[in-house]
Amino acid sequence: MDRLRVCTASVAIAFATASGAEPPRGYPIAWGEPGGGSPGVPADLGPVTAIAAGRFHVVALQADGTVIAWGDNWAGQSAVPADLGECIAVAAGDSHSVALQAGGTVRCWGYNLYGQCDETTKGHVIVAIAAGGHHTVALTSTGEVKCWGQNQYGECSVPIDLGPCTGVGAGFRQSLAIRANGTSAGWGYCDAPSQPSVNLYQQLTGGLFHSIGLTLDGQVSCWCPTAASQCAVHPTAINCVMVAGGDYHSAAVTASGATVTWGASPTGPSAIPAAAKHCFAVSCGAYFTIVLRHAVPDIDGDGSVSGSDLGFLLGQWGSAGPEADLNQDGTVDGADLGDLLGAWTG
Repeated sequence: MDRLRVCTASVAIAFATASGAEPPRGYPIAWGEPGGGSPGVPADLGPVTAIAAGRFHVVALQADGTVIAWGDNWAGQSAVPADLGECIAVAAGDSHSVALQAGGTVRCWGYNLYGQCDETTKGHVIVAIAAGGHHTVALTSTGEVKCWGQNQYGECSVPIDLGPCTGVGAGFRQSLAIRANGTSAGWGYCDAPSQPSVNLYQQLTGGLFHSIGLTLDGQVSCWCPTAASQCAVHPTAINCVMVAGGDYHSAAVTASGATVTWGASPTGPSAIPAAAKHCFAVSCGAYFTIVLRHAVPDIDGDGSVSGSDLGFLLGQWGSAGPEADLNQDGTVDGADLGDLLGAWTG
């Protein structure tokens, strides 16, 4: 990237779901290199349904549809527009932020040197968004892919033969799409797998020098000729539900809620916080990782929220947890008890 030449891959995708099902709610947990600008998590943040990490900032979609952002704000990327209204998805690029409003309109704010915030989707209903380093990608309700912003590597030159798509993603200098038949497509730097593949994908995203794909059966693949350890997928990254890429590291969340990371970064496996389990979403900044942990997890993992979970919570009462600190405010207290009782299954 041009960071301009050193910074982030931080790219995140937030897909709007067509099922109409209530999205899961959770609380963010962030960690990373102390000198790498990990923005942490605001203490007063409410339940969150989607998270997107930018260079050194984070954009979150709260359960009530409002958007909140924090961290680096040198270009206004964390200054959420006051008139944004209800949203259903968020994404973050190097130093710009993107939100998908409930009516299918895209809003962008932050750094705009390359026109990455100049929305070009008027007249279209947008159903999914992604953000690259200095470009933005959107998917219309008819399956057409739109891109705008920096085009140094052809990342905004959508192939004319792309055809209808069902999902979009981005890396720092590349754009990615899932075709209607489930196969991958890409354009720009490090755009598509170097070898022909019959894999069917549920998610495509990328980092600074690499792209990542998540297949329908939960397998993770990474590619790019210049990438190294960030493409050496960790052996425990199986049966995954979401993937993300940073500058020199990658991350995944498994169906069991475990967090897995790999690559040349202190955000690796040894640095994953004990509380980063029962998770359902992940995003990566330049040198940090952020996950969403279920707001009311089955603490002991027995498949129900019951007396054993209550005992676990009371055993950590007044401490930092971390397992029973359900809202991640640093203390196991009455707020956590209320969350647990609210999801009680007996």
